[in-house]
Amino acid sequence: MRDTGGGRKSFLNFDINPDLIYENVEKVPTYKKTPKDLNSLYFALKNHFALYNLEDDHLENFISTMFFCEINENQVVFLQGDSSTAFFVISIF
Repeated sequence: MRDTGGGRKSFLNFDINPDLIYENVEKVPTYKKTPKDLNSLYFALKNHFALYNLEDDHLENFISTMFFCEINENQVVFLQGDSSTAFFVISIF
């Protein structure tokens, strides 16, 4: 992130391979985020200490790249120190 003057920040783009997942999860390709999902993600991320100052369009873009995964109870997703490819928001249904 760099300051472009006037207090605005610009974000450097980087390529993300959505098919490369290091964590112990599987993507559910048929799940489409509902309006309730989008709203929940927006408020969860907007209140996150590392993301709270993102502009809404950047946050919405970030949310649009997110995907749904299912895990079993007590399943380890990743361990501290493991390589990672994703930011996880964990919800219990």
